[in-house]
Amino acid sequence: MTREGLVAAIARVAEVPAADLSDDTDLIAVGLDSLGFMRLVNELRVLGLPVTYADLAGEPTLGAWWARIASILAHNPYLAA
Repeated sequence: MTREGLVAAIARVAEVPAADLSDDTDLIAVGLDSLGFMRLVNELRVLGLPVTYADLAGEPTLGAWWARIASILAHNPYLAA
């Protein structure tokens, strides 16, 4: 998972242009609902990232989500492959 991949996934699920997403974008405000959160959690889990709905819903911004994922990747470099 890359930051660009995360942006693309969020944009696809929320049905918004990727260019509209910045680190401080409130993802709920752009239309990401609870089902969208679950879809993204499932996609991230398929990639091996141990995230939960609570992880994402607790701070629903692109910057916070990427910080969480980047931390996971830093501690588990095999996931970045």
